[in-house]
Amino acid sequence: MTDQTRQKTPTRLAVPSLSPWSFASSLALAAGIVTASLYGLLAADPYRGLPHETVVAARAQDVCSMLVAGPDSWLWSAKKPKN
Repeated sequence: MTDQTRQKTPTRLAVPSLSPWSFASSLALAAGIVTASLYGLLAADPYRGLPHETVVAARAQDVCSMLVAGPDSWLWSAKKPKN
């Protein structure tokens, strides 16, 4: 009877807990990306001397970086590492 029960229940995937160093380095990396992207988007002339096409591409990458790293940094700051 227990064999049938075990077969019907789905197995859980083992997710390793993050070390405090992994947590801190991920948060620092995301914060650095967000800071650099904000500078590129909000500074008066961060891409001076570059062709217009390069500036447009750089600003598009800044937006994409904010979409990826921004929520990541917010989620990581809310998650507490297990010691």
